[in-house]
Amino acid sequence: MRKWVALCCVLFIAMGTLALRRLKPPLKAPTPEQLQAAFPGDTRKILESSDQFILLSLDPKGFGRTQGKGTFHGYRVLGQTVVSSKVKSELMANFYNAMAAEGAFYAACFSPRHGIHAVRDGKPADLVICFECMQFVVYPNKQPSYALISRSAQPVFDRVLSNAAIPLAH
Repeated sequence: MRKWVALCCVLFIAMGTLALRRLKPPLKAPTPEQLQAAFPGDTRKILESSDQFILLSLDPKGFGRTQGKGTFHGYRVLGQTVVSSKVKSELMANFYNAMAAEGAFYAACFSPRHGIHAVRDGKPADLVICFECMQFVVYPNKQPSYALISRSAQPVFDRVLSNAAIPLAH
């Protein structure tokens, strides 16, 4: 009988441990100061309530070698997908969580593999994102702004692109 109780306890503890591992930590929000510094003007409003929200897969190699159609702020576009408002909410929640995460620092590189193009009432807001180098650039107008981001949101961005059969840069 004791062996049976001990076995049940061990199984119960093991199942509880596995269940806890599957729980995701709650998403964090960046501070108002982080948001203000990262998103000048009404950029954040455009992103969050856009009429159109496009996620792009970018080729980080050869910046500036190609211009015009098929490029996004100097990077070749490998593919893009228009996302639903539900997916947009998931992407932005994970993006904000990655902004709030600690440990990001400005690296000497910038090899972006992701981009966002959002439009609200004809006004665009673009983000060029480098999870590898932990930074992103916001293009609300002609003057870009730079901010830090952790790598935690990259798997969500990659999943959305992969589900849309968009190739990812290596």
